[in-house]
Amino acid sequence: DNTIITNPKEIADLLAQSFVKTSSDRNFDPNFLITKQKIEQRPMDCTHIESTSETQKLNTEIQMHELVSTLNHCKNTSPGPDEIPNILIKMLPSKALEYLLQLFNHIWTNNTFPDIWRTATVIPILKPG
Repeated sequence: DNTIITNPKEIADLLAQSFVKTSSDRNFDPNFLITKQKIEQRPMDCTHIESTSETQKLNTEIQMHELVSTLNHCKNTSPGPDEIPNILIKMLPSKALEYLLQLFNHIWTNNTFPDIWRTATVIPILKPG
């Protein structure tokens, strides 16, 4: 409607609405959405892939040294929707890391990823020019 908006909060809200609208499932044909949902719900079938020591490694449970190594490589950036900063997770005692590892392995082996892990916070950054 050719209205010029200068209020930063209003600009951010409009950008958020635009991102939601652009990435919404409402943009897809209903038949496509039915198929998409069915495919996303079933576990991946990797039986056609020749089993090698490398592919077997991909399907094994996560080991403690892998968790610790990954945590050590995480940046101490802003927390996600759970509001838990990486620095806090990095400082967990051994027993808490064992529980975290059990949780990750349960999620991995049962293919039950929490819905919240499928969301992201998008922060648009204006580039000069």
